[in-house]
Amino acid sequence: MSAPNNRKNTPMAGLAFLLALAATLPAQAAEQPDRATEANAEIHALVSLKVIQVDPDTSAGQKTLTTWDNLPQPPTTETENTEPPRDANDTLAHLRTCDSAALFGTQFRKGEAVPDGLKALATPQVVSLIGAPASIVVGRAIPYLQRRDDNALEVASSNDLTEGVTINVTIREVSAPHSLDSTEYVGEFDVRVNALAGREAIDGVPFDAGKPIIRTQAITTTLRTSAGQDVVMRLPPSADDASVVFVVIQTTFQSADK
Repeated sequence: MSAPNNRKNTPMAGLAFLLALAATLPAQAAEQPDRATEANAEIHALVSLKVIQVDPDTSAGQKTLTTWDNLPQPPTTETENTEPPRDANDTLAHLRTCDSAALFGTQFRKGEAVPDGLKALATPQVVSLIGAPASIVVGRAIPYLQRRDDNALEVASSNDLTEGVTINVTIREVSAPHSLDSTEYVGEFDVRVNALAGREAIDGVPFDAGKPIIRTQAITTTLRTSAGQDVVMRLPPSADDASVVFVVIQTTFQSADK
């Protein structure tokens, strides 16, 4: 006579087992974003920028502007939340992806003397972690004369009255952390160029030494493009007589442990 089977195969026992198994699944799925975040956190972005002023009244300047006008607006570089360009003030109308040497020659890359009509205002490099904002300022506060309460003149300056270039960069996302040479990325860029446009007059002073009048050209955009690709932005003019200013951006990546 066989021994009795004391195990109870009840439906409730099977249901309890399935519920216990299912409870583990959300925790496993939640680990996926964390691994992606960790992969991005281990990457350094090296953003190389060139801010180039172009004189349209020179042969080199005319050549640059003609080449720019003939470049197509790239379908691979997109600004987020931006409609197709309607006029010259739209952000997309000021973006191109191309080999920057086609616009400015190879001199900027090799550190050689550049043609008359082209001037490098700044050539900084910014290193940042993915998701971390970084900024750089290349410029100076402009000194000026102002009258004191006793009517004497004194030299003054202000951080709000600067001449130069301010760049803010945030590389938000790298799409292929394990293929950094060819990965796409999303970057936020804010570039501002301040130039001295004139000075306020001072009563009784026959020369221009008053408070500076600053003219600002700026562009702010979020774009998606590929590592190593040159992105060229033409800053919208702030006035009819504003100079033509371009910004060349190239971003490469490397693991933080290298």
